[in-house]
Amino acid sequence: MSNTPAIKNPGPFEIPSGLKTTLGAFAVIGVLTFAISLKLDPVRAWASFVQNHFFFLSLALGGLFLAALQWITGAMWSAPLRRLMESFTAYLPVVFVTFAILYFGIPYLYLWSHADHVKGDLVLEGKSGYLSTGFFAIRNVIAVGIWVLFARKMVGNSIAQDKSRDYGLSVKNRILAPAFIALYAVSFT
Repeated sequence: MSNTPAIKNPGPFEIPSGLKTTLGAFAVIGVLTFAISLKLDPVRAWASFVQNHFFFLSLALGGLFLAALQWITGAMWSAPLRRLMESFTAYLPVVFVTFAILYFGIPYLYLWSHADHVKGDLVLEGKSGYLSTGFFAIRNVIAVGIWVLFARKMVGNSIAQDKSRDYGLSVKNRILAPAFIALYAVSFT
């Protein structure tokens, strides 16, 4: 018989109301700053927006990627760290919103979105089907959708395993993880 005491689950993390208010104020300041920047220097505003979009997207996907590596290798030592990695994926649904906003910045960010710039450039003319606003939106929405689906399934399996102790859920994640990594490699690049 083991002398190890049972570890009590502390439950979900509760954000104190004062911190929620502070974070809400920062969000309002950020939105106002972005709106003012759009008026003063839209190119710089959109460049900052796309940089932040990809920074936080990379953190969310990086968490899922590292968790997938742990499932593939069957590493048991990383279970506590994997929970942190999995938590990063909570941002992925927000990416749909930030991408919808980013769509309006395409003319300020990408030269290929201007027909006058593409005309006469053999390389850009040859890539005009791929480098079009419509296809750009479609492929990004599909990629984000795939990432969200994998995150929901794999993190969902992990959370369900915490409750059920069913090792079969880890086996399912071990099967899903290589497919995610392959799709991630193609879709993120």
